[in-house]
Amino acid sequence: MRIGTRVGVALGAFLALQLATFAQAVDGRIEINHVNALAGGITGSLAQDPAGYPVQITQSGSYVLTSDLFPPDSTTAIHSQASNVTVDLNGFGIHGPGGGPGGHGVFGPSRVTVKNGVIKDMGGNGVLLGNRGLIEGVTISSNQGDGIGTGASSFVRRSRVEFNDGNELNLTSDSVYQDSLIQNGTSGGFAVIGAVSTGGSICDGESCAGPGEINQSCAAGAGCFVGDGPGFPVSIIQPGSYRLIGDLTVSTVGSTGVTIAASNVTLDLGGHTVQGPGAGTGGIARATAISGVHQNVEIRNGTLRDFDDEGVFVTAGTRDVRVVGVRAIANGGTGLLIQSEGSQIRDCTVTDNGGDGIRGFPGGLLIGNTIYNNTGFAMTLNDAGYVSNAIGQNNGGNANPQVNGGVELGENLCATNANCP
Repeated sequence: MRIGTRVGVALGAFLALQLATFAQAVDGRIEINHVNALAGGITGSLAQDPAGYPVQITQSGSYVLTSDLFPPDSTTAIHSQASNVTVDLNGFGIHGPGGGPGGHGVFGPSRVTVKNGVIKDMGGNGVLLGNRGLIEGVTISSNQGDGIGTGASSFVRRSRVEFNDGNELNLTSDSVYQDSLIQNGTSGGFAVIGAVSTGGSICDGESCAGPGEINQSCAAGAGCFVGDGPGFPVSIIQPGSYRLIGDLTVSTVGSTGVTIAASNVTLDLGGHTVQGPGAGTGGIARATAISGVHQNVEIRNGTLRDFDDEGVFVTAGTRDVRVVGVRAIANGGTGLLIQSEGSQIRDCTVTDNGGDGIRGFPGGLLIGNTIYNNTGFAMTLNDAGYVSNAIGQNNGGNANPQVNGGVELGENLCATNANCP
C-alpha cells in the first residue's frame, strides 16, 4: 500500500508538471504568457507547439495573455494555424525587439479575433490575418510592416494604429473600420488602403472618409474609394453622391484636384475649399480644381481657387451639367469653363481669374451669379442665356464690354448698362 501511495503521488506530480504548460483559466480559455511560450506545448503538445516563439495555436478556441510577450528578433509572437480563434491580449502587450525585419505580432488565417492590448516594435506587421478578421481595442504602433493587414470582410474598431513603417490599415474594399485613431508615419505608407470608415474614426488629424467622402488624407494617400488611385487627382468613375469632408490642398504644379469620369454624379464640396498651388505656376498638364464631367452632373457649394487653369473645366460633348453655389477665385484661366450643352450655372461667385469669368455653351443658362474683376470678359457665351447676374470690373474695367455673346433673358446688374448688351 505504501508503494502504491508513492506511485500515486509521483504520478500526480508528473501529471501536474505536464499540465503546467497547458494552463487553462477558470473560464475555459487557454492562457499564454512569456514563461509557457518559452516552454512550449500551450495546448498540451510540444509536437504542435514547440518550445520558444512563435506560440503555435493549432486548435480553435479562446486564448488569453496573462503576461507580456517578448519574442526575439525577426520572429512572430503568436501564429494561429486554426480558424475560429480569439486572442485576448487582456491588457498586456506583445513587444518586439525593434531589430531586424520579419515577424508579426499575431499571424493567422480567417476568422481570427485579436483584442484588448498592445502590439509594438515587431519586424513585420502588428497583425496579419485572413478573411473575416476582427481587431478590437488594440493599440498597434511602431512596427516595421503594416499596422494591420487582413483579407476580405474584416472589421477594425476602437483601435489605435499609428507610426508603423508600412500602411496603418491595409484591408480590402469590403472591410470596414470604426471609432479608431489612424495616424500615418513618415516612411511613405498610407493611413488606410481599401477599407471604408463607418464613422467615428480620425485619420491623420481629420475625420476619416466614409463611403463617397473625400478629404486630404485619402486624396493624398491611397485613394478615397473604388477606382481612385493614390494621390491627386481624386478620380470619380462611378455614379453616385460624393462630398468633401475637409479642405483639399493640391501642392503639385500641373495637378488637378478632382476628375469626374462618370454620369449621374453629385459632388458636394460641403462648404470646403479645393486649393491649388497658385495661378501662374505653370505645369505641363491642364491644372484645374475639377475637370472632366459627363452627363447629369452637379457640382455645388464650395470654393475652387489658385489653380493654373480653370476652377471647373467641363469637356465638350457632355450634357446637363449644373454648377451651383461655387466660388471660383484667382485661377489662372477661366473661372468656370463649361462646354456642355444644356448646362446651368447658378448662384456662383467668380472673381479675380486670369481669363474670362464664365464660358457657357449652347442651351445653357446663367442665373444669379456675381462675376467681378476677371481679366477677360465676365461671360463669353455661345447661344447661352443669362439673367439676374451682377457684373463689374471685368475685361480691364467697366468702360470695356463685360459680356461677349449670349442672349440676355432679363435684367442683369452691370457696371454700365451700355456694355452689358
